[in-house]
Amino acid sequence: MPRKRDLRPSFFTNEYIAELPFEARLLFAGLWTIADRRGRLEDRPLRIKAALFPYDNLDIVHLLDLIAGSEGGFIQRYEAEGKKYIQIINFEKNQHIHKEEAESTIPAPEVKMPAPHQHHLSTTLAPPEHHLDTTLTPHEHHPNTPSSLILVASSLESSSLETSSLELVASSQKEEPVDVVAGARAGAGSGSSDLAKVLSHYMEHISCAMPPSMVSAAVQEYLDHMEPDVIIDAIDRAAAENTRKWSYVNAILKSRKENRVRNMADVARESAERDRQKASGRSPPAGKQRQKNIYAELADKARAEEIERTVAVNDTS
Repeated sequence: MPRKRDLRPSFFTNEYIAELPFEARLLFAGLWTIADRRGRLEDRPLRIKAALFPYDNLDIVHLLDLIAGSEGGFIQRYEAEGKKYIQIINFEKNQHIHKEEAESTIPAPEVKMPAPHQHHLSTTLAPPEHHLDTTLTPHEHHPNTPSSLILVASSLESSSLETSSLELVASSQKEEPVDVVAGARAGAGSGSSDLAKVLSHYMEHISCAMPPSMVSAAVQEYLDHMEPDVIIDAIDRAAAENTRKWSYVNAILKSRKENRVRNMADVARESAERDRQKASGRSPPAGKQRQKNIYAELADKARAEEIERTVAVNDTS
């Protein structure tokens, strides 16, 4: 049964939500209306489509994958008692649930994902006196879990634990981006090698975690309009400005695409033109006006968005 839910203004300024396509954003908000008071619902794409998009031809399975794979960590898809469910992360913190709304009958996930914007999982080992055996479980027994993040607590025996292994899964390490990078390196043709080159540089200078599929897709799209060195230069500029965010890199690349910057010679000419205009005190030509250095302007915008998002998150906590 659909329910009335709250939609905060910060929904529209969240940079991770903004990286999702419009259909995925609307689906994410729609999930709130069909989730129970704990933010849980059955993972049944056909039923979800019937409830939220009865007149639209949308691939709900694909959209749910995008939301679950977002850097924001908005939902967790899991199985319990032989059925598939969805948990909306931080649902109870962001909603005012009516006191008479029925209690959830859906079991909670056994392993909870980190809250949005917290993408680094600490796997610090317990002191020796806790006798924590850190033997690694073979990877083939856990095809969906990075083997380096499986800690087997063989000495911990409790009736409340159905298994002796404790699996800690970092939400920022998604299998799909790993496949994208590995596939690009192994693929034939210069396009695949260019994509692998850019993504590797991104991981080295922006984020040590594997980039989500949306970043990979955007990079591939920019490669159709410019050389890989132009994208790498944008990544370097973001790192130099200490604004290590995809939103900032994307803003630089979007500006270059609009100005038809295709290679490093075009980048050099663009920079030289800005330097000449700055030295002479002249305004740029119509359609290209900038009151200050474009990269500093984009960095300021990205920082302002980050501050606004942080304030919004604190308000909802």
